[in-house]
Amino acid sequence: MQKRCGTFPRLRPGFPCVGFKAFAVAGLMVLGPMAGAALAAPDAAIVIDAKTDKVLYSSNADAPRHPASLTKMMTLYLLFEAIGKGKTSLDASIPVSAHASAQSPSKLGLLPGQTISVRDAILAIVTRSANDVAVAIAEYVGGSEKSFCALMTQRAHQMGMKNTTFVNASGLPDNDQITTARDLATLALALREHYPEYYSYFSTPSFVWQGRRITNHDRLLGHVAGVNGIKTGYTRASGFNLATSVDRDNRMIVGVVIGGETGRERDRRMATLVEQYLPLASRGTRVADFVPGGPRPQTNSVKVADASALPMPRLRPTEPVDTTAQVADAAAPAPEVTAPAAPVAATADTVDSAASDTAAPAPATDNTSVASLIGANSPLALQAEPPQPDAAAQGDAAVNDESVAADPPAARTGWRIQIAASPSQASAEDMLDRALSKAAKVLAHASPYTEPVKSGSGTLYRARFAGFTSKEAARSACAYLTKQKFTCLAVSN
Repeated sequence: MQKRCGTFPRLRPGFPCVGFKAFAVAGLMVLGPMAGAALAAPDAAIVIDAKTDKVLYSSNADAPRHPASLTKMMTLYLLFEAIGKGKTSLDASIPVSAHASAQSPSKLGLLPGQTISVRDAILAIVTRSANDVAVAIAEYVGGSEKSFCALMTQRAHQMGMKNTTFVNASGLPDNDQITTARDLATLALALREHYPEYYSYFSTPSFVWQGRRITNHDRLLGHVAGVNGIKTGYTRASGFNLATSVDRDNRMIVGVVIGGETGRERDRRMATLVEQYLPLASRGTRVADFVPGGPRPQTNSVKVADASALPMPRLRPTEPVDTTAQVADAAAPAPEVTAPAAPVAATADTVDSAASDTAAPAPATDNTSVASLIGANSPLALQAEPPQPDAAAQGDAAVNDESVAADPPAARTGWRIQIAASPSQASAEDMLDRALSKAAKVLAHASPYTEPVKSGSGTLYRARFAGFTSKEAARSACAYLTKQKFTCLAVSN
C-alpha cells in the first residue's frame, strides 16, 4: 500500500506528501477534481487504431481514474506470463486462502482450502469478474497479494502505463488504485499482442461452474459486430467502465470508457464510439513495433484459435489526435471446461438488448452495425502449502462489478423481486442498473433480467431480480430497496 498523507491518499505515483493543512488548501485549487468519487466525473474515453497506434478519439484520456474490475486485465496478464514461462499450466490447481475467500462480491464463493484450476480461474475472471479468484491468482503467482500488486505496477510501467498504480488484484475500492483511459487501452493492446494464444478467453460468452452457467457481464459481446472482449468494471467511485476490442472489415480498434452513470449508458457510448471511429481505422498492414514489457512475438503474423491475425501496435499510444472535439456451495473443483471457442462476430438490432439467455452469441450478418518479484512464498516457487493470507484485510465491502450475469429462464424460479414495469426494455434495464448501483450488497447474489408481458395492445418489460432462497430474503431485499426510493414487490412462481 502506498504511503498516505494524513487522511488523504497519494493519488498518483510520485506525488509528494505534504502537510495536512497545505494539502487541503492546495486541493481546493489543484487536486479537488482528482479526489475520491470525483475521479469518476466527467467520464473518460479513448479509441485507438490497433494497426497504427493512432488515437482516433480522446476525452480526458490522461485524467486519473479508478479502474475497478478493469484491474483484472493485469491480473490475467501476469497469469498468462507465468503460463508462458512454464511456471504453471492451464490444468494446474490454484489454492484458495482465507484472505481470498473473504473477498467481497462479485465472487464464486470459493472456500478456504479449496482449489480451482488455472483454466477455470481465467474463465471466472472473464465472465463473473470473481474477486476471490483474482486474489487467489495473486497469491499463487506472487506469494501474497501485496507482492503481486508490486509486480502489477512494475509491468504496467514497463508497458508505458506511467500513470497507473495497483494496490489490489481485484479492483475493489481503494483510493490509491489509479490509472487512466490511455493506460488501460495500452494494457488491452498488450494482452492481444503479447499473449494472443490466451486472448480468445476474453470472448467467452459463458462457462459452467459446479453445475451453474455463468454468463459474461460484457453485453457488447454478441450485440456489436466484431467485438471480441475484453472487460467490464464498476465501483461507486469509478462508475461503469468498459474496455473493448473490435476486429471488423480488416480494421482493428481498442476503446476504453470510464465513468458511465449506468451500465446501459456506458454500453451505448462504447457502441457509438465503435460505429463512429472504426471506419476511420486503417485497413493496411499493422506496424512491426510492439508494446514494451512483454515477450517479443516470433513473427509479425501471430495466429490464435480462430486463425485470425492480431495487431502488433507501436509502443504506447501517442498524444491524442481528435478527429472531432455471486456463492457456489460445493467444495469440489469445477468440472473440466474446454478452452473458449474462437471469437464470434455477432449481431443485434440494438445494443439495448438484454444479455442473451443463450450460451453463445448469434452469428453476424454483413450489414450489422452498432518474476522478478515472484516471492519465495509463491506456490509457483514452492509447489507446496497454500500461501497465508495477508495481515491487512480489505476494509471496503462495496461490490465491484455491475451485475451478476442473468440466469437462463429455467433458473428463474422460486422467489424474485420486481422493481419496475416499463414500455421500454432499455428503460427496464436502466432500472436494474440503478438498483444494482444503489443496493450492490443486497443484490450481490441476485440475477437481473427483463421479462416481456402483453399489456393491452402493447408490451411491458418487467425489471426483476431472481435467485432469492426464501420469501423472507426477497422481502428483506425489497425493504432495503424501498428505503432507496424504489418500488419493489416480492413474487414467486
